Amino acid sequence: MRWFELFFLLAAGIAVLAIGCRIWKKQQITLLHEYHYKNVKEEDKQAYAEGMGKGLLWIGGGTAATGILNFATNTSYGWAAFAIGFCVGLILLHRTQKTYNGGWF
Repeated sequence: MRWFELFFLLAAGIAVLAIGCRIWKKQQITLLHEYHYKNVKEEDKQAYAEGMGKGLLWIGGGTAATGILNFATNTSYGWAAFAIGFCVGLILLHRTQKTYNGGWF
């Protein structure tokens, strides 16, 4: 079960990290659903992509760290890393959405 948890959390974390990198560095906001960026002005798209990408990087990093910490320590302390990464990421996503899109939808 520990190996499955490690594999699953690493795979999920790496996938979210990859999407976050593509959104931030290559500014591919089209990886998000259209209603998340439909009100973003053209001149704000770079800042929007950076904010959304960084938020996803926090979530993905926290998810991957959870798998590694839980596996390495044989405890559930890794879930603290998930909570921190998810909360920080969600705050960044929310702030970016509210600033550039006027809200989540």
